[in-house]
Amino acid sequence: MLLSVVVVEAALLEAVPIAAANGDQATVATAFALSNGVFARMFPLAPAPLVFAGIGFALSGTSILSPVFARAALVIAGLFLTAGLAAVFATAGLTPAIVMSVVEAVWIATAAFALARTTAHTRPVAPHSLGDQEGRRHRGPATRPSSGYTFGDLD
Repeated sequence: MLLSVVVVEAALLEAVPIAAANGDQATVATAFALSNGVFARMFPLAPAPLVFAGIGFALSGTSILSPVFARAALVIAGLFLTAGLAAVFATAGLTPAIVMSVVEAVWIATAAFALARTTAHTRPVAPHSLGDQEGRRHRGPATRPSSGYTFGDLD
């Protein structure tokens, strides 16, 4: 959900220079107002806190990641909501919203690295499935599997 909102905002930001190059002032004004006015204020108010609160509650009580990540996600959700409310009522509130976007990116990167470390240490390994104890691969049976008939049956 967060990514889809960011993609829409990026599309609007890309529309600004393209429309300006084509001399379409109405599209420039509309796309710029939507990306900098509406999205900058609504992103921290609605999708970001909902997704981070959901992640925080989903991670609570699991061993997927450290409990610190669940608590941090819930705190980030609350701070996003606070920044979003501040951005709606005052232009100065956009600064905390931008800071929270950076915090969001840092949390996502940190959680990804922690998850990669966790799964690398807990990944099940079946050493005998690919080879013997010395690491040599098994070649399988030396002959083809029998169909059930022997040469004695042909006599």
